[in-house]
Amino acid sequence: MLFKEHTEDQNYQLLAQHMPTGMPWENVFNEESNLGKLVKSLSKNYYRLELLIKIFYNEMQLSAIDALIESWEKEVGIPDVFFQNTGAISVRRDQVAQKLGNFGGAQTEDDFIRIALYFGYSINIIQCGIEGVGFFPLIFPIRFFSSRKTASNTIIIQVDDLADETFLRSILQRLIPVTTQMIFELKP
Repeated sequence: MLFKEHTEDQNYQLLAQHMPTGMPWENVFNEESNLGKLVKSLSKNYYRLELLIKIFYNEMQLSAIDALIESWEKEVGIPDVFFQNTGAISVRRDQVAQKLGNFGGAQTEDDFIRIALYFGYSINIIQCGIEGVGFFPLIFPIRFFSSRKTASNTIIIQVDDLADETFLRSILQRLIPVTTQMIFELKP
């Protein structure tokens, strides 16, 4: 855990120790006084916050996700052709891990161009959503996207012949982040 967990009483003592000194603050250690009750209620809320932070911290760890599994699946594009979001929680975690393993590979326009050249194809990248170019909802040349997220997760690839699309799609689809979509079009 990234932080030390405290009990309600430890939180109470820590809060009370950090109160100002002087006559108005004398009753801070008296749990029956109004000031003591205020500090006690604050310590209970700090305790609850620490528990919530622990829960969210655990949900960020792929090996421990449970309550947020649907959010993880949605973010990496499950369900899809290969993965369905059904089955035991351990199977669903493994599927998310596999999809996350596909992140990476090609990250910049130069990466895509270099990979295509390696296979003998000449391509242009009009808009690389990984870095984001243009103004939502318009990307120039003019294209409309349903949301800012869709626009920022789209890469437009111009090819000499649409017959090249099948081969390039099969190669590049495995290299781009799983949340990114590719649009192929002919060069002008």
